[in-house]
Amino acid sequence: MIKDRKIFSSISLVCGLCYLTFLLASCGGKHQDVLLDEEDTTDTLTKITRSSLACISINMPSPIKVTEEISGAGIGYDRTLVNPSSKLSSYSTNYQKALNLGIYGTDLGYVTGFKQMQDALGYVGAVKRMSEELGVSGAYDEKILKRIIENLSKADSAEAVAELIDEVYSKAERNLRSKERVEVAGLVIAGGWLEGLHIATTALGTMARNDKSENLYNRIWEQAYAYRYISDLFNDNIKNADFLKLTEAFKDIQILCKTLEGKPKLNNTDILLLKAKITEARNKITG
Repeated sequence: MIKDRKIFSSISLVCGLCYLTFLLASCGGKHQDVLLDEEDTTDTLTKITRSSLACISINMPSPIKVTEEISGAGIGYDRTLVNPSSKLSSYSTNYQKALNLGIYGTDLGYVTGFKQMQDALGYVGAVKRMSEELGVSGAYDEKILKRIIENLSKADSAEAVAELIDEVYSKAERNLRSKERVEVAGLVIAGGWLEGLHIATTALGTMARNDKSENLYNRIWEQAYAYRYISDLFNDNIKNADFLKLTEAFKDIQILCKTLEGKPKLNNTDILLLKAKITEARNKITG
């Protein structure tokens, strides 16, 4: 499997090539935000928003790391878990595009983690096009993106792809912090977070907690726990209509995640409850 990178979260806020549109750096470790076209920007975030972005990735593992745990539990690749890149054209509003950009980024991390490079090519194209439509495409280097695409078409190139994505992170890191971007970033993060839990809980299914699945159970709890920071981000920017809409859509998920915060040793009943709530919300977003 691919080596763990400086994450996505998330994330998550984090995820895969979706990190081309937003970054996870660190809270005592990592930070997350959205990229835009300018090289230098003025940081206009509130302290609460900055803190929320900084903390999102603490418990939100990268999608490739989650893929490692799925594989480690003896679970193989399942194409039905991802949102087909062919549905790209069905998303017309910026709300739909930003959420599904996060979803596609996580899906890219999942398919790349299982070295499904032909599937990954479709997600690279979807992420690139959606980034352009959202006006955030200028943040990543086209030359590096071309190298990513070239490596995706080669056998045994997953680790090289991860290294190239890290190169994109480093170049874009200085271009992240402004109030305008966080309104897009929040949706991308939420979409990636949701998809990460969808993939993990659906892949796990009814598998009991045991030595083989222990790490995957832990990753799921960490990602569920990270919702508290996404919620803080939304609440600090609640005047934004899209944040308000998504807060309402995630209301049942928030209640469940709050309940699970104090229960790090999840059992399979918890997983199935979480899966049901995540699936319900995801189906409304992906269509």
